[in-house]
Amino acid sequence: MRRAARVPAALLVVSALAGCGGSSGGGPSTLTAAEYRRQATRICEDANRRADALARPRDLAALRGYLDRTLEIVEQDSARLRRLRPPADLRAGHEAAMRAQDAAIRRLRSLRAQLDQGKPSVTELQAGLDEVQRLGDQADKRFRDLGLERCAD
Repeated sequence: MRRAARVPAALLVVSALAGCGGSSGGGPSTLTAAEYRRQATRICEDANRRADALARPRDLAALRGYLDRTLEIVEQDSARLRRLRPPADLRAGHEAAMRAQDAAIRRLRSLRAQLDQGKPSVTELQAGLDEVQRLGDQADKRFRDLGLERCAD
């Protein structure tokens, strides 16, 4: 398959990852389960909206900028999720979801760095995106376990 044809299909992975972050922050006090889910859902809905607004690149050159903007959304919104203080019974799940999200972000950063070092092969690029997908799926499962369906979109 041509390189340009494979890039758009792989972008679904990156867009899904961006859905795990967003715009409200939690305060220092512990939230109830309902408050936690409500605030996390708002964060994720905002991230989804911002990620969906990004124009999908049509070639490898445009992929660099797209990944930069996606990483910015994901990193900001993961920080906002991290500031939430879930109740004790959801805390371990929240921390596990954030660890999974962080692993996906690290791999996405690594993939972005590869793009700066030259032209990776389609095989290398696809393998990196496949790994981001796998890590994103793990994060999505953790978010679903917390009752945060919008964070697993």
